[in-house]
Amino acid sequence: MRPYVKIGIVRNDKEASTRNKEHQTGNPRKIHILHELPAPMVENLETRLHHFFAQHWVFGEWFLMDDEFIETHVLPKALEIIKQQEDTMAAFSAKQRLKDTLSDGTVREPTPSEVALGESYKIAKERYDRATAMKEILRSRLLEAMGDVGGIDGVVTLQPNSSGGTFDKSGFKKIHPDLYDQYISTKEEGPKGTLTVKTGLSFSKMNPSLNEEGATAKKLSGSLSPELLQAEKGLLSTTVMQAHLDYVKVLAELSAADFETHMLKATLAEAIGTADEIEGIVRWPRTIKQVEKFDSVAFKENNPEMYDSFTKPITYSVTPKVSMCRPYNLDNNE
Repeated sequence: MRPYVKIGIVRNDKEASTRNKEHQTGNPRKIHILHELPAPMVENLETRLHHFFAQHWVFGEWFLMDDEFIETHVLPKALEIIKQQEDTMAAFSAKQRLKDTLSDGTVREPTPSEVALGESYKIAKERYDRATAMKEILRSRLLEAMGDVGGIDGVVTLQPNSSGGTFDKSGFKKIHPDLYDQYISTKEEGPKGTLTVKTGLSFSKMNPSLNEEGATAKKLSGSLSPELLQAEKGLLSTTVMQAHLDYVKVLAELSAADFETHMLKATLAEAIGTADEIEGIVRWPRTIKQVEKFDSVAFKENNPEMYDSFTKPITYSVTPKVSMCRPYNLDNNE
């Protein structure tokens, strides 16, 4: 028997000791608080730790770890993440504030430090795209190992999904532009604008083979037959277990790369301030925009048959939800 450790958060100034008492209820084992770490982005900390140690994640917020592993791996990683958060909180706050601020049209040359930031973002974005592609590839391999079954308990859940059933505004506008205009109203919104980092080459050009493999894997994972929802569940084989472990292991890299790209993007947002652009590095024009809104409710009331004729048909599909934890034994000692 090995110890189980909970990695969780305490919100709204609630004491960890209070949460500990709540978890103790109904638990036959004595629960102890090992470490209590304040963090500026506590939910981000929890998510990243869960993903980083996903191969030790057994269920809910519970992980299979001993004291030595916690002291030598979990605690240092948590402190590293908290330090990253503390170092970039000002940038995230500035980005949030500046997104609602009109830009002034300024286009300026970058400083050497901003050039370095742009290069760091390129590297981080390539890292993120690579990890995303690998996640899709490993998920596809897991589904292939699973076969034509209705999921596997604790590993893959098949969820029904539907799309369509909505009014096709663009198709209607193309055929009946004058009637479309009768149901249009405009209003000002903003400031609004898209923060765009000039990353140079796209991932499809930097790593075309991995990009194509990832895109193909994503397409295959999204094309499961709805008939599988009626199929019997499969059994957990050694092949499936190994494929699932490979999948959860990539979550650590993806989570780290995701935070790094957001961190650098926030830092660039803080650097651009109220300007429109730092040449060759980042653009963020924020303007007041005239936004069109089509009154679909009024149109449907006045033209029910035409509305129905431009309603997209409903299509059904299956979404495979892969567990990020592994509720199965890796060896006979667990």
